[in-house]
Amino acid sequence: MRKNLNSEYGLELRKKRGNEVETVFGCRKHNDNFDRFHLRSLDKIKIESGLYYCSYNLKKVYSFVLNKIKSELLNKNMGILLNC
Repeated sequence: MRKNLNSEYGLELRKKRGNEVETVFGCRKHNDNFDRFHLRSLDKIKIESGLYYCSYNLKKVYSFVLNKIKSELLNKNMGILLNC
């Protein structure tokens, strides 16, 4: 196991893990003040966490689309200003 973790491929995977996976949990804990689930039983916890992570992804998509629209509008307006 340790041999796999210390291989070149294992080191690359470990570098990515901190940025890709644990960021979501850190955001939930820090920004949303999450410290425990509201529901009990494993099935209900799966539903609660699934809903949270779906909403997290929707916020990311919304933010991406909004920024894309803003940049296109800004570029369009800059083109109008430069043509005057």
